[in-house]
Amino acid sequence: MKMSRFEEVMTRCGVLFGTSGARGLVADMSDALCYTYATVFLQSVAGAADKVLVGHDLRPSSPRIAAACAAAIQDSGRELVYAGALPTPALAFYAAQLGAPAMVVTGSHIPFDRNGIKFYRAEGEISKADEQAMLNALVSLPDAVTPVALPLADPLASEAYLRRYLDFFEPGALAGLRVAVYEHSSVGRDVLRRILEGLGAQVLALGRTDTFVPIDTEAVRPQDVAQARQWAREHTFDALLSTDGDADRPLIGDENGEWLRASKMVDALATAPRLAHQDLGAQVLQAWLDNAAPVFYLSPLSVSVPRPGSAAAPARGGVPVLFPQFADQGVLPKHGLVRTAHWRLLQDTAAQGVHQLRYELDVAPQDDANWPHAARLSLLVKSKLDKLVLVLRVSNTGDQSFNWTGGLHPYFAVQDVLTSSAAGLAGLGVQDRYDTDLRSQPPGDLCWTEQPFERLYEACPPVTLETGGYSLRLSASGFDQWMIWNPGEAGARALADLPAGDWRRFVCVEPVCVTRPVLLAPGETFEGRLWIQVCRH
Repeated sequence: MKMSRFEEVMTRCGVLFGTSGARGLVADMSDALCYTYATVFLQSVAGAADKVLVGHDLRPSSPRIAAACAAAIQDSGRELVYAGALPTPALAFYAAQLGAPAMVVTGSHIPFDRNGIKFYRAEGEISKADEQAMLNALVSLPDAVTPVALPLADPLASEAYLRRYLDFFEPGALAGLRVAVYEHSSVGRDVLRRILEGLGAQVLALGRTDTFVPIDTEAVRPQDVAQARQWAREHTFDALLSTDGDADRPLIGDENGEWLRASKMVDALATAPRLAHQDLGAQVLQAWLDNAAPVFYLSPLSVSVPRPGSAAAPARGGVPVLFPQFADQGVLPKHGLVRTAHWRLLQDTAAQGVHQLRYELDVAPQDDANWPHAARLSLLVKSKLDKLVLVLRVSNTGDQSFNWTGGLHPYFAVQDVLTSSAAGLAGLGVQDRYDTDLRSQPPGDLCWTEQPFERLYEACPPVTLETGGYSLRLSASGFDQWMIWNPGEAGARALADLPAGDWRRFVCVEPVCVTRPVLLAPGETFEGRLWIQVCRH
């Protein structure tokens, strides 16, 4: 049997890697070629994974291609998890929850006579390096392939995607709104309706068809422009929503049926919130800076996994506030008393690209017998363009002095912690939980491995964090130490609210006061600031 580099096979067959996965004419995507694509992915990228997820869009050719991929999975001795017809983001999300690689059969918005296959690791879509590994693989096309009969779809996949939105947003977030959904042949049409109705909206379904419609959200067809305006004349709604074929790109229209193009979206974003937050713990959940770069990691499982013994569970990610005890260094609950308290929201304004929040909380002596003091905390958060500042103030409102430790605990999003680094720490004195003989930070940039990492630095100089897509410049005042933490592969297994593999998607660089507790006399106020700036490469 003649073996060839897979790149040569792809070139002969005309099914090539594009901007996202492999694409080609349906006529060229034979069962044998799709089986070979799947086999190469399993051998070159999927590693030792014991289960692999497969799903697809609503193109007529997609189930056949999915069946060929499923045959390769079963022939490799792995378990097939068939999720059925679902949005590409839903399939990727469920694969991350399972800690499994995935193959998604979709051509996105291209015409129905074409199709494609997207490939995912458990951590997300494959990289260009993964594609190159597949291209270099030695393969031979089988003479014949017997596609498997696809089983019933796993219902947990769609339910997980639905719960992701219903648990994130407040109940009734869309109550009182009438939202029209241009369903066409989008694979997301049913789950989108369930999400909107679950958030309280009244949904008006329009334009459903079983004939594939190649909706391109970047270049809306004239007939779809005219149709949207006609619907606005015939119906009353507050917004019009649609997606492309695999529902990974939204298309949004206003109450007049006008699709919002880039210029209109820019105007809308100028007054749109750039911060997601919750009053529980005054926790900033996400910040979008510098053209919507997400600054923080937020676990999708945080809201659905209560922590044992807790009346309320802070989210795993974002920026928790720690007070009056850092970690478990005392008799109070881990990281103190305020993460599980509901703060008062005093300000939430967004205008001209600036989003500003202000939360406040009063701590009373009777709140916890182990810390019988009175304090007022405030958290000010301000985002603008590529900058974000968080200001934590602690005031002693009682008649006795008190000490406290704590600070801010940001989870910074990175593409892969194993390829990220931090500069500006060399030579600083350290306390390392896992290497007690280490006394100072070695020369060069700080890098991470798969091992747990927890290191407290004696000072708080400016730090540059390389995330993989951009740099974050971090500086602080008031706080006098950095704590840097990542649970590593082993530590992540003990965190029920962290999906498998997600330990690689963040690193915590925390401005804190730990070694030298803050002493506040009656009437005194502490102020600590954290500045974050996004710097594109």
